[in-house]
Amino acid sequence: MAHGSENYPDTSDESDERDFYFGYCAGDYSRKLKRMREKVDWENEKDRKKLFRQLYRLVNNWKGELPDLRDIFRPEEIDWLLIEDVKNVANPDTNCYLIYFVARGYNDEPEVDDDGKPILRRTTAVHEAARQNLFDLKLVIDYLFKIYDRFDVNYVDDTGLTHFHAACKFVCCGVVAQFLVLGQDPNTTWTETGDSPLHLALAGGHNKVVELLLKSGADSNVANANGTTPLHIIFQTRCGVEVLAEVFFNINDEVKQLVQVNAQDEQGCTPLHFAVDTGRKKTAEILLRRGADPNLANKEEEMNWLLAHDVKNSSRMYCKSDFIDFVIRTGYKDEPEVDKDGKPIPSRTTAIHHAARLGYTYFIEDLFKIYDSFDVNYVDESGYTHFHAACRYACYEVVEKFFKLGQDPDCLPREPNVDPPLHLALCWDFDFKNKRKVVELLLRYGANPNSVDKNGLAPLQKICKKCPALHGYFESAEIFFEIDKDIEHRRQPVHIDVRDEFGNTPLHMTVSTGHRQLMQLLLNNGANPNSTNVYGWTPLHIICKKENNYWRTKDLAELFLNINDEVHQLVQIDAVDNLGRTPLQWAVANLKSDLVEALLNRGADLSKFVFPTESHFDECIKSLPSERYENKLDLVFRALFIVDQLEKRGYEMDRTALCSRMSDDEDVDTQSDHDDSSSDSSDYPFSFYKNDQCDCYDPKTSQDKLEELRSLREKIDWEVEEERRKLLKELYHVIIHWNERLPNLRDVFRREEIDWLLTEDVKNDAEPYQFYGKLPFVNFAVRTGYKDEPDHPIKNENGGKAALRRATALHYVGRKGPVNRFIVDTLFRIYDRFDVNYIDELDGLTHFHVACELNLLLIVEKFLELGQDPDCLVAQESNSSSVVEPPLHLALRHKHEKMIALLLRHGANPNLGNKDGLTALHVICRSGSDDDFLETFFDMNDANQQTLQIDAVDKLGQTPLQWAVARFMPNAVDRFLDRGADLSGFAYPNEGLFDDYIQSFLWHSHKLQLACTTLIILVSLEKRGYELDHDGASTIMKVFAKLELLIESVDLDDSLRRDEDFRRRAKRLKINPRLSLHDSILWRPEEAAKLLTTRDYCRFENSPKFWKHRKQLRDTYTAHLFEILSRRFFRRWGLEFFLQLTRYRLPILCCEMIVERTKNRDLFNVCLVATGLCKWNEKQA
Repeated sequence: MAHGSENYPDTSDESDERDFYFGYCAGDYSRKLKRMREKVDWENEKDRKKLFRQLYRLVNNWKGELPDLRDIFRPEEIDWLLIEDVKNVANPDTNCYLIYFVARGYNDEPEVDDDGKPILRRTTAVHEAARQNLFDLKLVIDYLFKIYDRFDVNYVDDTGLTHFHAACKFVCCGVVAQFLVLGQDPNTTWTETGDSPLHLALAGGHNKVVELLLKSGADSNVANANGTTPLHIIFQTRCGVEVLAEVFFNINDEVKQLVQVNAQDEQGCTPLHFAVDTGRKKTAEILLRRGADPNLANKEEEMNWLLAHDVKNSSRMYCKSDFIDFVIRTGYKDEPEVDKDGKPIPSRTTAIHHAARLGYTYFIEDLFKIYDSFDVNYVDESGYTHFHAACRYACYEVVEKFFKLGQDPDCLPREPNVDPPLHLALCWDFDFKNKRKVVELLLRYGANPNSVDKNGLAPLQKICKKCPALHGYFESAEIFFEIDKDIEHRRQPVHIDVRDEFGNTPLHMTVSTGHRQLMQLLLNNGANPNSTNVYGWTPLHIICKKENNYWRTKDLAELFLNINDEVHQLVQIDAVDNLGRTPLQWAVANLKSDLVEALLNRGADLSKFVFPTESHFDECIKSLPSERYENKLDLVFRALFIVDQLEKRGYEMDRTALCSRMSDDEDVDTQSDHDDSSSDSSDYPFSFYKNDQCDCYDPKTSQDKLEELRSLREKIDWEVEEERRKLLKELYHVIIHWNERLPNLRDVFRREEIDWLLTEDVKNDAEPYQFYGKLPFVNFAVRTGYKDEPDHPIKNENGGKAALRRATALHYVGRKGPVNRFIVDTLFRIYDRFDVNYIDELDGLTHFHVACELNLLLIVEKFLELGQDPDCLVAQESNSSSVVEPPLHLALRHKHEKMIALLLRHGANPNLGNKDGLTALHVICRSGSDDDFLETFFDMNDANQQTLQIDAVDKLGQTPLQWAVARFMPNAVDRFLDRGADLSGFAYPNEGLFDDYIQSFLWHSHKLQLACTTLIILVSLEKRGYELDHDGASTIMKVFAKLELLIESVDLDDSLRRDEDFRRRAKRLKINPRLSLHDSILWRPEEAAKLLTTRDYCRFENSPKFWKHRKQLRDTYTAHLFEILSRRFFRRWGLEFFLQLTRYRLPILCCEMIVERTKNRDLFNVCLVATGLCKWNEKQA
């Protein structure tokens, strides 16, 4: 066992590593350099390499005057050192510092023969750099040419590679020019490959070097060993082809050199073949203008041409091609062309591209059986790839195969005129099932959910703009948010308030289309209900401006407001648009009385309300369809009814002016209105809309409607479910047009029948009954004044309220998961007997449970005032198999603080366990979402003088403290310890308790935060006397592994040395003001840890500068910082496990040295071996 308690990350001082070579603070560096050289036997390779390593440390820290290297080394020795430096370009401990040091004062002089002529046969570091084939060595080459600066001497190695070739390859314009001025032959070929300087310069794509060579007499038609001419090279490149080709031809015209545009390489390919294969129409046109022969063909492209020709000339969009089917049956498979390095060339227009442009779905499915090399993503001239086609036409299995071979889900880099694959997959025009699967697959493999298409729309905007016009878009939105929450690896979060060119957010678009479920989905996921577009319209403005069905608009507004209540978002009822109009003014101008009532009930301000002007009414009324109202006078009735609504709330309005406005707008004869007027005539329009109080209905019509209801009921056999469902649909048609006196539903249906109708109506809320509005039967029942009454109000043994066994619509709503609170509020207007708590025998769920879970404070308070047991023990006793949670647990899961306080004040037992033995404290800690909520709960119980069982054990044997540790809740752990949690029997939670939370948290990618939290919690426990054992340490290591913090990552030391761009970015990237990422890589982890606090790690991981990097880099940075953060923990316990593994046979100092030089990942493997868990490691890998 480890001894003592340590803080992680530790800030205590550690002994500095002694520098063997720099023991002196101010020594004579030149003298040291000479002594180093004198100690070396140059013929001994081991001695030379040792000297090289010593030199690296010395020159990197050189102080003082630079030495004359010729006084210390022979020229051939300097050559060897420089070559070795270039060879070690892939070594993370080097960075070509030796070359930079030598270039500061040393210039090479050629060796001469007996005649005094320079000896050209010589291998230098320039040759070595050119053979490395790494273009990021450009800076190194520049420094080497400062050393080898004799351009009248063109050194050549054994392969025929010269300094001049290297200068052309690395586009060193100045060096090339000096070589040519001093008489260098521009046609000297590299013997090994046959490449001329022009080949090498064109491969680098530098116009200036190409121009220098051609004007100096370079042969533009020379072929290399593969028969490739410079023109072939031009049309094999990807970028700047048109410009390079024009420069090439123009200069050849200038020097009067004829270019052979039809030259063929050893495979028979001409430059035109490459131009066509890469899909660049303009480049092909350049060649054709220059006389390229389009009839020259190579064998590999003949089949592709035939397939493409068959597709382009087919007129059968929904039929399969006989020719393509024949090719498949022959077993023909396309083989990609490869470059000289054996890598496939992706630039090529295939038959799939043609079929995709024409929309030939069935062709594409078959063509992928021919073009089945999914490690090659062919791209045409427009940037459209095979992967785009697979996503667009729902080829799920093809998309999956692409991903298995490493395809980028965003297909980057991407041409601006090609939509991202995710957008193409969202085209729901056919094959909805596969489309949904492809969208999900793209998101799970990391497709950017916020990418924009060529019109500037993000996927969520496209979904909300199309939905509900096209099938499948709502399902797409669900997938977006499901994966945004549940994906195993962190992806980019969905930008829910992204705006289009008019400032409309997805929520604006959704309320405009009237799709309720999508609106609810957006609001539940954090959409801003008060966002404004360029016209100043909020979503509520748009709802009030809508011109669609009267009742649907009302329902949409109520749903919008209720959902925002549920998610605790405040809607700005009186927001003003750019014209100074509020939603209430728009509702009045559109004559939507119920909408006006809803806004007034929500506190719309009438003190500053201005009645809409004549032009405002005119603007709204003229946009209405003529068939919306039976007659134009109806518009006046609606307007007068709205005025009555406003006046009842204290608004004063001149009615005469109103009638004058409306009659002018609608050509209504005002005289007839005045002729029939009396002292009560103005009340007529108002009673016309008070359906439940109307005295002006025709009794005959009302009786006919009632008889129609009875007739519908009598025609069906209630015992047959199919007939019952048919009845409900027929009822919808009757009740939505009911404008007569409302009936008493008990005259038509029995109570249990009404219960069934209400429940089915709630179930149908998710079905496409959009025509009927929202909950038509439930709302009709409320309008009729129907109130539920229990059959037998039975008192319990203690004289308390009854708990009747009966399933209602409220039970269904409470059981089905996230629901609209508006539905529950409406149902409680029917089931409003709060002295009766109906219980569903299926699972013990009661009306009281539903009200607690949905935070209906007033209803719960009414239940409690009438004697309801806050723990609902009657429900549990009446159903031994009850799976329903205690009411307090339901409120705790949703963090309803006021509801929790209400239940506790009325005696709810915080120590009551559920079916899994979980108490209230267990529930809080298992949720893991709010670390500080526990303190609030403790305060509530203190205020009620209720004692909490801190060390209660659930059925898994876990205490709340153990759950708090497993849910990474450091504040909660401190609160438990402050309140006396027992540590004497405390065992660190096993790894299984961490799994669910880790999987749900990984998509956040806040891995460092969890690692810091784990170590902070360990410190808190150890300060209170807990001693971590081997099992606990092993668990912590495995938790780190599951957080993907012990993965093999990119060697950052190597990246610093080889990548100048990364080095610059690492220097700019600050972890805290004192430490950059660059410095943290160079320093030992123990030293870097002294300058970092846990807050620094978390701030860096949450910072925009961290998130702007791609995922691979973020993972690399995270792994590096975790190595620093956890180093002391792994050294401490790695030593313990290593000693255990070796059975304590090695000296402790030897073991410490081994552990000191071992990375955390390897120490974790030592832990697994020592604890006999090798199989765990294999399984996780």
